[in-house]
Amino acid sequence: MFKNFNPPAGGWKSTQNLLRLGIVVLIAANLLAAAFAFHWFGNPAEETQAEVRNTQRQLAAVQSHLTTARSLSSKVVQARSAGDQFLTTYMTDRRNTYSTVLAELNRIAVEAGMKSKEKALPPLDPIEGSDNLSIMTVTANYEGTYPQLVKFVNLLDKSQRFIIIESLQAAPQQGANTLNISIRVNTFVRGDSGGAA
Repeated sequence: MFKNFNPPAGGWKSTQNLLRLGIVVLIAANLLAAAFAFHWFGNPAEETQAEVRNTQRQLAAVQSHLTTARSLSSKVVQARSAGDQFLTTYMTDRRNTYSTVLAELNRIAVEAGMKSKEKALPPLDPIEGSDNLSIMTVTANYEGTYPQLVKFVNLLDKSQRFIIIESLQAAPQQGANTLNISIRVNTFVRGDSGGAA
């Protein structure tokens, strides 16, 4: 077969032959591109279905993330509202701190039957990491019996004010059934930190 093959007239390097060869190469390249574009190779229906299933899975994942994000967003709003309500209900504002806390301690002491003595009220201390909360520590002394002390602590625990007992000391008086009681409590204050109210 190769014995009878003769080069075209004018040789391979003639301009006409080079143009013909270029046209043949371009036609072949176009046919190859069309084959890929129109999916002549493989099964286009199966590939399309696979792409549709993949897109549906991605859409379901995005919808799931969106639902989770909406749920978290509503929980954040609820938590913020509950936090604000807690602060309003249980913590005094800075302007009324001393009078409110002292009145609450006095009310509890009277209800428990204890006798109030001196109280120490240092300035408010800012709470690190909070913009509007401070802590107030009150040291108060009382006189009363053991059952009165138990009632006092119980009433303090049930108080509407958020009062935390830091320390409590009770010493019996000589020749009496009475205790000298020293209690140190903390409460939290809303508003500007530091300074006296």
